[in-house]
Amino acid sequence: MSDIKEAKRAARQLERTYCKKRRKTRYIACEEYDFTWGEDEIMRFRQLWRQGVSIPQMAVELRRHQNELAILVLDQIEHKYIRPRKGGALGTVGANEGKCGR
Repeated sequence: MSDIKEAKRAARQLERTYCKKRRKTRYIACEEYDFTWGEDEIMRFRQLWRQGVSIPQMAVELRRHQNELAILVLDQIEHKYIRPRKGGALGTVGANEGKCGR
């Protein structure tokens, strides 16, 4: 089987497995971001969160985009790995250094 046919077959299999609805066209939101995390990154994130470090500061330390951190915050709160904190996303450490955005 050619590489192209194999790739198309694999794509169809992925669509059957993961795409919940059939659509003519697809737009993948936030495709430019990386929402995968290593265990060491998660542990460091949780530590920084507990310390009250702002998302802008965490983004610098973890070398990630603020939007990636924001999604991780939502995930971790939803799964009860972290709790909402004083200062919210901006925290209490470094809150004056950045606003939402890059």
